[in-house]
Amino acid sequence: MSLKNYLDASRWVRDQRRRLPEGVVKSTFHYRNDLSTTHECNIYKPQHVEKTEDLPLIIDVHGGCWVHGDKDLNECFNYDLVLQGYTVSSLTYRTCDRVYLKDMVQDVFSYMHFLENCHEDLGIGLEDVMLTGDSAGAQLSLLVWAINQQPELQKLFEVEPVSFHVRCLCLTHPVCFLNTAATVPGNKYLTQIGREGLLRILFGEDWKNSEIYQAVHSPEQYLSRDLKMPPILVMTSQGDSCYRDQSIMLERMLSDLGADVSFYYEPDKKAVHVFNIDNPETSLARRFNGAILEFFDSVCKTLGGSGLRAA
Repeated sequence: MSLKNYLDASRWVRDQRRRLPEGVVKSTFHYRNDLSTTHECNIYKPQHVEKTEDLPLIIDVHGGCWVHGDKDLNECFNYDLVLQGYTVSSLTYRTCDRVYLKDMVQDVFSYMHFLENCHEDLGIGLEDVMLTGDSAGAQLSLLVWAINQQPELQKLFEVEPVSFHVRCLCLTHPVCFLNTAATVPGNKYLTQIGREGLLRILFGEDWKNSEIYQAVHSPEQYLSRDLKMPPILVMTSQGDSCYRDQSIMLERMLSDLGADVSFYYEPDKKAVHVFNIDNPETSLARRFNGAILEFFDSVCKTLGGSGLRAA
């Protein structure tokens, strides 16, 4: 079974047993004019709040090993965030079973421009924004933020920057070091693809000579002390035996760069990779996700935003 087929099957089994709670209004939009289902996004709002543009906004970029997922993949997680008093948005981006990393980044930028250009019609605010992602989505979130700060990377990826500011980043179980992402014992599917296989589907057959690969295969390539980084929360857990070390490496690297980085470690061995996304209704996940919202609220208040979630 291929990695994508395995993830698709796992998602189907997971979705059969869950029921979405009431109290959330979900709307779906095309963020590109091609009307493709690969360019759709969701906006989730609390049902009984009239002025949702005053609420903090959480932008959630899904994971899925860069080959799987869409705007609905993290739906239970997103519903749970909305019920805590936030507006949430998620997107579908083309995955690398169809395109390369450059195209995925371009999709995320198209989506963010859509939010920027249409936020008044969408009833969302852009004053207090947190960008978050899990696993491969965390890698994309960090990379997109960095590209938005650096004209040379914008030229390389052929994107235009957005003007609204992300107040903070939350990176959940991030897999940002691409050279080692497919060499971890215990993840039989990525290990089957192998290091070169993963880099080939992300950067092309001639990945070794790819300018994009050279520029972004590790955060060490695209982050520096010269960048004014927002507060960053890196989160991992004892049960994430495959990628826990990636989170620890990232937190140390960010600290060495002088970033305002916080680190949350869940010691419970039952807390496996992205457990808080897959099963947000558990007490373990609620504690983990509660730390995300406490971090966001604290940043908003410290930096002078409203930080006012719905009651």
